[in-house]
This record gives sequence, structure tokens and C-alpha cells, in this order.
Amino acid sequence: MPITEFATLQLTSPYTLSSPPLQELFETLSTRQAAWSKHPLYFFVDALDSSIIYLITGWDDVPPHWRWIESDENQELVKAFAPTYLTVKGLLHLEIDFTVIPKEVALVVAERVVTHEEIKESPPDASWVAAGRDLEEGSSTLYIFSEKMGEVMGSEIGGKERSDAIVMRRIWSFR
Repeated sequence: MPITEFATLQLTSPYTLSSPPLQELFETLSTRQAAWSKHPLYFFVDALDSSIIYLITGWDDVPPHWRWIESDENQELVKAFAPTYLTVKGLLHLEIDFTVIPKEVALVVAERVVTHEEIKESPPDASWVAAGRDLEEGSSTLYIFSEKMGEVMGSEIGGKERSDAIVMRRIWSFR
């Protein structure tokens, strides 16, 4: 079953995306992981906190991703990145076919929904929506990704404040 990897990375102070050698490390990660997964990696920065980076990519299933994580190629990158430049704050495998996420998506709103009763309608002004549950055993949490047309401020989604919504802007330089 095709899945989506959703990872949250936190840059370590005082480093920023423009700090050497982060650009090169992210490009190497993108090239190496895409060779394993056969899917491109999309990187985003949190709209409210530029030290938070999100990685969204696809895998054919969860086990191939775990094999990549344990591989020598990936472990070499982990040592290059962490803990000096960043830490991994979260890693999710979502029941979303990665190929439904538009390749040229520039802005993504991600919502975490714990109870499915909270879902009433698609976000207004969304040009696309993808939803899937967290594949962690026993989890019933649902994640909804969408691209909101126009400007989004903070975590206001559909006219309601949502503390569990994040807005991510695409980082185009790590292709």
C-alpha cells in the first residue's frame, strides 16, 4: 500500500537553512532517499517558525522505509546532520498515497484530527485535499493535507482557530 512519510525536523540554533553545509546535506539526503523510495522529497518550512522543517515523501509501504532508515547510506547522513545541525522531532507514516500530492505544491496546511467527528467539510478554498490515518499501531489519528488558495495566517483554518493545524511553505532549493 503506498504511503506518505511526514517528518518534522528542528534546526539547532544558531543554524538556519542558509548555513553551510545544510544546503548540500539536504540535497544529498534528497538524492539518496529518492533513489531508495523512487519518490521525490518535498521540503517545507513552518510558516510561523523557520527552524522547523517538514519532509514529505512517498514509499511503497512502511517496511521499505524502515530498511532505508537502518541503511548505512542513511545512517551516514544522520551522523552528518544530528545533533549538530538538527534533531528529528517526529516521524509519521500516513495512509495517504503520496502521488495525490501535487508536485508543484507551494503551501500546505496540515491538520491533525483525533476524533473523526471533528471532520465536517473540506477546507474552504482548497485546491486539493488528501487525508489518511497515522499507521502507528493503535492510532486513530487522522491527518488532512490541503493547499489553501490565497494567504493563510497562523493556524486559522476555515474561519476557526485550530491549535493542531500547521502551515508549511515549500523550500524549492532542495530539489
